[in-house]
Amino acid sequence: MEEEEEDRVGQWKDDSGSQARESDRRRLPQTAWSPDVNPVLSSDEEEMWDTSNDIISQRNQSTDNDGSREQRTDRELCKDRNSASISLFAISNEDMATDQIPEEIQEIPEVKIVEKLEIIEEETTDREESVQGHSVVREDNSDSQLLIISQDPKPTDPTEISLGDLSAVINEVQVNSLDKRPEPSVAEIHCFKHGTEPILAINAFCEEFTWFHCNNSKFTERMNDQGKVTKQIYIGGWTSSFVVLNSGDMVYTEFEGCTMQKVYKTGKVEEFWTTKPLMPLGVGLALDGGLLVCLVDKDCYDVGDDSMRMVQHLTEEGQLTETYEYAEDKETRLFNFPYRVAENFNTDICVVDRQSKDVVIIKVVSFDRRLKFMYHGNTNTKDRFHPSGIVCDSYCRIIITDFNNHCIHVLSEEGAFLKFLTTDNDGLKYPYCLSLYDDSRLWVGCKDGVIRVYDYIT
Repeated sequence: MEEEEEDRVGQWKDDSGSQARESDRRRLPQTAWSPDVNPVLSSDEEEMWDTSNDIISQRNQSTDNDGSREQRTDRELCKDRNSASISLFAISNEDMATDQIPEEIQEIPEVKIVEKLEIIEEETTDREESVQGHSVVREDNSDSQLLIISQDPKPTDPTEISLGDLSAVINEVQVNSLDKRPEPSVAEIHCFKHGTEPILAINAFCEEFTWFHCNNSKFTERMNDQGKVTKQIYIGGWTSSFVVLNSGDMVYTEFEGCTMQKVYKTGKVEEFWTTKPLMPLGVGLALDGGLLVCLVDKDCYDVGDDSMRMVQHLTEEGQLTETYEYAEDKETRLFNFPYRVAENFNTDICVVDRQSKDVVIIKVVSFDRRLKFMYHGNTNTKDRFHPSGIVCDSYCRIIITDFNNHCIHVLSEEGAFLKFLTTDNDGLKYPYCLSLYDDSRLWVGCKDGVIRVYDYIT
């Protein structure tokens, strides 16, 4: 059984690293506007299609001033065929039912996409509508997007129909669809109590297993989703944060020793990186498989001109690649006392930054060192905002534990408050750390040794 669990650790990269980063790539189903979709044609429509093809062939055989054959690219040929296809698709249901092509479309007017209309909760079976004086053509029972078409009354060559950049329109529709995705929710499936010490750090590497570390413990332990501890690794020192690499090995910070230690799957522990004279705090997994680590020069919140407070990016082998200490002007400090860090799927660096003993905020910095926004909490909470754990889902939403208010905040990637994911009304008390596996399983470590496991629903 333990060998199977070890194999699962080794497969962490395939189960999490790839799926989680691919899950934010959504595709829309093809519509009748896609060039990959060919409409079913009646005999009259086939004749019109053949006529359009004849026109295309004549244009392809045209000669230039030198008498040489005009060279036409595949993109132009595809555009001609798409134009003919769109012309046929513009026929109304009534016309198709009678297998007759109206005389008014024998000379096809120029068709241009002029705007996009968003339809919310509307059902209709009409193929054509009138919106702001334009003729609207859409699929029956469509409830998402409409392409609004205007018709120029001046007849033009049917082979010179202009549709604009259709791919850009489709991309915009896709982005708008993602913006209107439902807010996430959770359903609690397990709750365990492991001793009486607070859970300081937790890191799930699959749905069924997580690693966690308790306060004042010299062990990092592995627990299954039934609450049973299946393995312990002796690390010998105190840590407040650790992360599981894509290789299945683990790296944890040792604050007092100013080092980062690597724990191999075999249980062997060795020094990974020396941070002297700085002390490491939080560590998070970067999108490229490397590490982000919070570093401070002193264990205090006061910042002087010579203070060093930063987040550094390391490769999986421990090579330093980036330092986030000052903004793009190279004068403005980004952080006061960075405590926890997570990289969002849009490459933003999300940091729990302690300002004082009582004031803690969230700072989000872009990869080019711009401070994008700060989050000071929600006014609906009773006590002061005290974040400690932070993760991001594949939709770039930011999920934060609020220790004092017994709740979990969810922010958009722009920093707007979306909702409380769960609160003390649901039984949550003093959440301190959390880990999200593959947008499906959320593990939360709390005070008094409590671990809660949720189904994360998007």
